[in-house]
Order: sequence, then structure tokens, then C-alpha cells
Amino acid sequence: MKNLKKSLLIGIILILILIFFILFIGFFPEKEKFFCDEETRNIDVCVAIYEPVCGHYQEKDCNVPSCKKTFSNLCFACIDENVLFYVRGEC
Repeated sequence: MKNLKKSLLIGIILILILIFFILFIGFFPEKEKFFCDEETRNIDVCVAIYEPVCGHYQEKDCNVPSCKKTFSNLCFACIDENVLFYVRGEC
């Protein structure tokens, strides 16, 4: 009887842990990374439309305190030659 109660308790705990992880994975999805290519880097003029992106700098070019910066849109992020990739939304 003790082993049955112990097994049941362990099963319930495992189910609760599984539910916890499923809920929190939905709350914190990883943002998709968009890498700047040659075409997006060689733009002469950027349109002033506000669709913020968070540009991530290459580590060797990173200045403390942050290795990322909010840009008004992907064009402004990619014309900064030190930006490696960006994610949609503000930093």
C-alpha cells in the first residue's frame, strides 16, 4: 500500500511538472532570428516606418552594457554593419 501511494504521488508530481513546462514554453517562445544579408546591407535610403526590431551586435563589436539595440525598422538595423541579426520587437 505504501508503494502504491508513493508511486501515485510521484506520478502526480511528474504530471504537474510537465504541465508547468508546457504552460511556460507557451509564454516565452523564442523569437525568430533574421540575419542581415548583402542585399539588406547595401540599401541607400531607409523608409521611416516604425516597426521596431532588436539588433544584436557581433560579440567582438559589442560595447558594454548591452550587445543589442532597438532600431526603428529592419532597414536601419541592417545598414549598421556591426549588427549580425535582428528579432522583431523592441529590445
